[in-house]
Amino acid sequence: MWAVNRSFDKLKVAITYAGGKEIQWYGRAAADHPISGRPPTHKDLSGFIRDMKELHQAIRDLTSARFLDPKVLLQETLEVWRGDREGFEKVVSTCFHEHDWPRVKKYLGDAWTDLNAGDIFGEKCPLFFDGEQLKVGIRPVKKVIVSNNLGHMTSDGFILSCRASWSESREDRIMKAIVENHPKFVENTRLLLNLNYPARLGGADLMALSEDALAVGVRSNTNREAAIEVSKALPEKTVYAVNKFPEELGGGWPVRYGEHLNFMFSMLDEGKALVAPYVFDYPEGSKKTLMKMLNTLSDDVYQYEPIRPESDMRPEVWGKLPEKLKTRIEGRVFGDFLKSRVKAFDDLGSVEVLKNGKVGEKSDSFVKTLIRDEVLDPDGIVLVGGDPGSIDYRNEFHHWVTALREGGHACCVAVVKPGTVIAYHDMLKTNEWLEDHRINVVTMDGRYIKAITETGLGDSVLPLWRE
Repeated sequence: MWAVNRSFDKLKVAITYAGGKEIQWYGRAAADHPISGRPPTHKDLSGFIRDMKELHQAIRDLTSARFLDPKVLLQETLEVWRGDREGFEKVVSTCFHEHDWPRVKKYLGDAWTDLNAGDIFGEKCPLFFDGEQLKVGIRPVKKVIVSNNLGHMTSDGFILSCRASWSESREDRIMKAIVENHPKFVENTRLLLNLNYPARLGGADLMALSEDALAVGVRSNTNREAAIEVSKALPEKTVYAVNKFPEELGGGWPVRYGEHLNFMFSMLDEGKALVAPYVFDYPEGSKKTLMKMLNTLSDDVYQYEPIRPESDMRPEVWGKLPEKLKTRIEGRVFGDFLKSRVKAFDDLGSVEVLKNGKVGEKSDSFVKTLIRDEVLDPDGIVLVGGDPGSIDYRNEFHHWVTALREGGHACCVAVVKPGTVIAYHDMLKTNEWLEDHRINVVTMDGRYIKAITETGLGDSVLPLWRE
């Protein structure tokens, strides 16, 4: 019953994390630990749990959806196999990397047979002393908060994420253990795709556009190799591989602008989408305007940024430095308006069209390609930041700054049924224009979800079944 029958129908079953002690390790867990000598980052666990309850209740009121918590799913899986030592070890070992499981098993001794889901999630202190020796226990899965990143459900089966960072890849392994061993998933779900390195894939970068089309955001977090493998696994579907901001140039607002596909683009209903302005050259000619604004800001920084002596950019020493070091220094001085970062916006939002793993047409605009292919209706496009022609805006720059401020938080809405979304209440301009386009917008504060996850509400929900 987990299959997606239609791309835009009402949400019935979803995975969404309710909150646990491992939240306190979200971020740089080792640096936040008391033994590091640095004060821990404050994470309001109770506030996050209250926000999640409010989000769940809003979705239930709109759809009567059922929620499955990943930790509860793992605990249920463990209980099914606990009486079978060989099967139980298979489930538990799947939750760890192959190279790490022998260490964990040795560390736990015979106690590994008593493991529960909370232990595997690492809800206890991840670093501790045994006498005078520092030992590393079971490290926490810190980003399970962003449930949408665990994978993507299609009508053909489940696509499991394959992420590069250590903590996120642990979450992928836990999800694999659930999908392969939980009775409900074994009975109802086909694991369509389980990628391995060098392919990298995040669930937030996969998006159903229609019954026949899928989009994959590539570069940061997800790469082109993964998009090709998705296309091979779904040979009857058209797969649009959309370029995001390159992760090697990451930092500051450029990353937030295009780190995940759903920070730039979200489907709202059949033919309707919420779109980041300018990056897709929509409206027509807006990409040129964006590049002009970015280059003007960059030129200003390069011309007037005081050259601090400690930056080593003084003419008498600059020529003697290695190129790699120059790049690092320039990045520190010029920040987000470093010339190479600005130039990277040139092909942000461009697209390759894939069919059965083969690359076909390339285009400089994902959105304009979808309009041409009749996946999107131009009248159904809503821009983050609202109407750029509104009397509220003095010029394009004023609109762009507002769109940038609301950004991924606004674009990544929770779409619970056709034309109905749950959004943060303070995304004012975007929410106004959604309503003007006859989208039902249910707002909530969600400040703790926003503060901890730094994402939109849609990232807190992984749909499994829409009826």
